[in-house]
This record gives sequence, structure tokens and C-alpha cells, in this order.
Amino acid sequence: FAWPRTELPRARAVLLAYRLFPLLLLPLMLVLSRDFGVTWDEKIQQLYGERVWRFLAEGLDDDWFHPGTLRMYLYGGLFDTACVGVQRVLSGDIWTTRHYVNAAFGWLGIVYVGRLGRLLSGPGTGLLAMVLLTVSPRYLGDAMNNPKDLPLAALMAAALYYLMRLEPGYPHLGWRLAVPLTLA
Repeated sequence: FAWPRTELPRARAVLLAYRLFPLLLLPLMLVLSRDFGVTWDEKIQQLYGERVWRFLAEGLDDDWFHPGTLRMYLYGGLFDTACVGVQRVLSGDIWTTRHYVNAAFGWLGIVYVGRLGRLLSGPGTGLLAMVLLTVSPRYLGDAMNNPKDLPLAALMAAALYYLMRLEPGYPHLGWRLAVPLTLA
């Protein structure tokens, strides 16, 4: 398919907007995340991340991975451990750092929803999908400080994107698709 000559400048503008939107959105989301307060479950999530970090770094188990009253073993430790890792690199308030990581995961979800839209119907649809998800109050709010649901939503969007790119080639799957799909 070739764009008609009259549509070419418009198509280029849409593609440019599709590419620039996420670049402008990330710093905005990081700045906005500083103004969100600590939620009721973030303190226990922080402790869980510290325990998982300690387990991975030192092999010490504080009974956080066993059935009990907190039931933290039911949740994956990826996000909380990533927060602790970033906290060890950046100095500053641990809650603000957690919100930065949360905003980055939220941004990642927006990017992958845009990639899905582009895959299905072009860059205009991808841009529209990113804008609509960004202005969704529930998603944007959760992107700032929801340590359980938002990382799952973002990584599910990434996994769906890579699943949509699968081509029938059983039993072979190329590394360029297998690695990001496995990570997501």
C-alpha cells in the first residue's frame, strides 16, 4: 500500500506525533508522580521488596515467602524488588522513588498500548490509543502509585503486543520475539 501524494505530509505528521508523544509523556509522568501520597499498602509492599532483595542478595528468608497473615507470597516480587534496586541507586525519599518506578511502568503500558494500536491499524490508531489511555483518570492515577495492579496491566500490554506479533512457525520462535515475550 502506498500513500497518495496528498496524504503523505499528514501521514508523516501522524507518525512523528506517534513517536514524540511517549518521549514527552515520560518526563511529565515522572514529575506528576512526586505529588501523589503513599497508599495504604505501599508500606507493606516496600517491606516485601526489601525482603525479596535481601533474599536474592544474601539468601536470607524472613518467612515472607510462606503462607501467613500477610499473604505476600501470593504476589510477585518483581516490581517491589525493582523499586528497592532503584532506591539503592538513587538517593532521596523512598516513596518518591517508588512512585517514579510506578510512573515508568505506567508509561511502559501506554507505550505498548500504542504499539498494539499501530500494529493493528497504523500510527494514527496507536497515537489515539496512547492519548486515550493517558487521559483515563483511573489509569493515570494508578500509574503514579498502584504497586500491584499497574505493573501487571503494563506488562500484560507488552505481552499482548508480542503475542500479536507471533507468526505461525511452530515449533520455531525467533529470539527477537522470544526474549521480549518471555520478559513481559
